[in-house]
Amino acid sequence: MALNLAPPFLELNPDVFSALKTYACANLNTLSIEMMVEYLHNTVIPEMVKKEMNERNCNNLPGLDESICKQIILQRYGLTKLCPGTVYRWLRLLGFNYEAQRKVYYVDGHEKLIQSLTGKFL
Repeated sequence: MALNLAPPFLELNPDVFSALKTYACANLNTLSIEMMVEYLHNTVIPEMVKKEMNERNCNNLPGLDESICKQIILQRYGLTKLCPGTVYRWLRLLGFNYEAQRKVYYVDGHEKLIQSLTGKFL
């Protein structure tokens, strides 16, 4: 999907957009909403907080506690928290789709007894 259809958090942070997609693709076999929420909370958001705090220090603005800085970042994009429902919608925008894994099997008909005796397919 195009970035202009994404929510402000992803649209205004293309590096986060691509990081989420890269992480999801790299972990496709075990991908879950909880895994992506954890990735956002443990990797993406702390990186954004660090960047925000460095910018505040460079601009001689008063320092903030990390938790307050996190809330400011989320509020900037109209978010109060990153819940699984939000992350699920973001993954759908990234082109991922959740489906229950189905067990399937294939039966190859050429090994039927009548076909092997006559050499003809019926």
